[in-house]
Amino acid sequence: MKTIITGGTGLVGQYLQKRLDGIYLGSKDFDLTKEQEVVNMYTNYKPDIVIHLAAKVGGIIDNIENPFQYLEENVLMNTFLVKYARVFKVKKFIGALSSCIYPDVSDHYPLTESDLHLNLPNENNFGYGYSKRLLGVHIDVARKQGLDYSYII
Repeated sequence: MKTIITGGTGLVGQYLQKRLDGIYLGSKDFDLTKEQEVVNMYTNYKPDIVIHLAAKVGGIIDNIENPFQYLEENVLMNTFLVKYARVFKVKKFIGALSSCIYPDVSDHYPLTESDLHLNLPNENNFGYGYSKRLLGVHIDVARKQGLDYSYII
């Protein structure tokens, strides 16, 4: 089975390269915020499995100063990757979420997955946190329609 890993040159992708055979793609290979580039990626590689690690990431200061870009770029990337995984009949899709998706404040710790939507993510990375939450929701509804899609946090 052919596996592609988006974000394959990032921190988690570099670690995974030592442990999993696959095609590791980085931002120089495709701009995943552009629909046609995502279509090209699926057309060129015809993967059976997609592990989606790619994201617009940065430090807290950049997240505070540019929340719109973090939300928009990650939502576009995630949406196109999930949508075209379905269109191209990818057998298994795994998305990477972030601990940033969890509520900033809670009346109990540790937090669990059932706490996910009880409050807002931290305001310092609000756009990024919500984009990753939305990826989780997108995968959840895909799974409800019988697709073998999942995520890790």
